[in-house]
Amino acid sequence: MLTAHGTPPPRHPATNVPTTAADYGARRPASRSAGDGSGGKFIPATGSSTTPEPPNTMQSALALAAAGVEEATFEDTVDRLKAAAPPTRSPPGSPYGARPEPRSR
Repeated sequence: MLTAHGTPPPRHPATNVPTTAADYGARRPASRSAGDGSGGKFIPATGSSTTPEPPNTMQSALALAAAGVEEATFEDTVDRLKAAAPPTRSPPGSPYGARPEPRSR
Protein backbone atom coordinates (compact mmCIF):
# COMPACT_ATOMS: atom_id res chain seq x y z
CA MET A 1 0.00 0.00 0.00
CA LEU A 2 1.26 3.48 -0.85
CA THR A 3 0.40 6.78 0.77
CA ALA A 4 -0.85 9.78 -1.18
CA HIS A 5 2.75 10.87 -1.59
CA GLY A 6 3.93 7.57 -3.04
CA THR A 7 6.03 6.42 -0.09
CA PRO A 8 5.42 3.04 1.49
CA PRO A 9 4.21 3.01 5.09
CA PRO A 10 6.81 2.07 7.70
CA ARG A 11 6.99 -1.63 8.45
CA HIS A 12 6.48 -2.87 11.98
CA PRO A 13 6.42 -6.43 13.19
CA ALA A 14 2.94 -7.83 13.71
CA THR A 15 1.70 -7.57 17.29
CA ASN A 16 -1.27 -8.59 19.39
CA VAL A 17 -0.27 -6.23 22.22
CA PRO A 18 -2.78 -3.34 22.26
CA THR A 19 -0.36 -0.72 23.60
CA THR A 20 2.26 -1.64 21.01
CA ALA A 21 -0.35 -1.52 18.24
CA ALA A 22 -1.50 1.93 19.45
CA ASP A 23 2.11 3.11 19.43
CA TYR A 24 2.61 1.88 15.85
CA GLY A 25 -0.71 3.39 14.76
CA ALA A 26 0.05 6.81 16.23
CA ARG A 27 3.52 6.96 14.77
CA ARG A 28 2.15 6.36 11.26
CA PRO A 29 0.49 9.80 10.87
CA ALA A 30 3.45 11.41 12.64
CA SER A 31 5.67 10.04 9.89
CA ARG A 32 3.55 11.99 7.35
CA SER A 33 3.91 15.32 9.20
CA ALA A 34 5.41 18.17 7.22
CA GLY A 35 6.96 21.32 8.63
CA ASP A 36 5.45 24.71 7.88
CA GLY A 37 8.76 26.60 8.04
CA SER A 38 8.01 28.26 11.37
CA GLY A 39 8.16 25.24 13.68
CA GLY A 40 4.60 23.96 13.21
CA LYS A 41 3.72 20.55 11.76
CA PHE A 42 0.75 19.49 9.65
CA ILE A 43 -0.51 16.57 7.60
CA PRO A 44 -0.38 17.58 3.93
CA ALA A 45 -3.42 17.40 1.67
CA THR A 46 -3.48 14.63 -0.93
CA GLY A 47 -1.31 15.57 -3.88
CA SER A 48 0.47 18.44 -2.11
CA SER A 49 3.40 18.63 0.22
CA THR A 50 2.73 22.24 1.26
CA THR A 51 -1.07 22.50 1.66
CA PRO A 52 -2.29 21.52 5.15
CA GLU A 53 -5.25 19.17 5.60
CA PRO A 54 -6.76 20.43 8.90
CA PRO A 55 -9.06 17.44 9.70
CA ASN A 56 -6.24 14.93 9.21
CA THR A 57 -3.86 17.18 11.13
CA MET A 58 -6.30 17.26 14.08
CA GLN A 59 -6.76 13.49 13.96
CA SER A 60 -3.00 13.01 13.90
CA ALA A 61 -2.60 15.19 17.01
CA LEU A 62 -5.33 13.25 18.81
CA ALA A 63 -3.70 9.92 17.91
CA LEU A 64 -0.32 11.10 19.19
CA ALA A 65 -1.83 12.35 22.45
CA ALA A 66 -3.89 9.20 23.01
CA ALA A 67 -0.89 6.93 22.48
CA GLY A 68 1.49 9.18 24.40
CA VAL A 69 4.16 9.14 21.67
CA GLU A 70 6.00 11.73 19.59
CA GLU A 71 5.41 14.50 22.13
CA ALA A 72 7.45 17.08 20.19
CA THR A 73 5.52 16.34 16.98
CA PHE A 74 2.25 16.60 18.93
CA GLU A 75 3.22 20.01 20.35
CA ASP A 76 4.33 21.32 16.95
CA THR A 77 1.07 20.07 15.38
CA VAL A 78 -1.08 21.74 18.05
CA ASP A 79 0.93 24.96 17.66
CA ARG A 80 0.21 24.90 13.91
CA LEU A 81 -3.50 24.26 14.48
CA LYS A 82 -3.72 27.10 17.03
CA ALA A 83 -1.91 29.50 14.72
CA ALA A 84 -4.27 28.65 11.84
CA ALA A 85 -7.48 28.96 13.89
CA PRO A 86 -9.40 32.17 13.33
CA PRO A 87 -9.59 34.40 16.39
CA THR A 88 -12.95 34.27 18.14
CA ARG A 89 -14.54 36.09 21.00
CA SER A 90 -17.01 34.85 23.58
CA PRO A 91 -20.38 36.63 23.60
CA PRO A 92 -20.69 39.53 26.05
CA GLY A 93 -21.48 38.27 29.52
CA SER A 94 -20.15 34.77 28.79
CA PRO A 95 -18.70 33.04 31.86
CA TYR A 96 -15.79 31.85 29.73
CA GLY A 97 -14.38 35.28 28.86
CA ALA A 98 -12.55 36.10 25.66
CA ARG A 99 -10.30 33.54 24.06
CA PRO A 100 -6.72 34.84 23.88
CA GLU A 101 -5.37 35.74 20.46
CA PRO A 102 -3.04 33.10 18.96
CA ARG A 103 0.60 33.56 19.79
CA SER A 104 2.87 34.55 16.94
CA ARG A 105 6.02 32.53 16.48
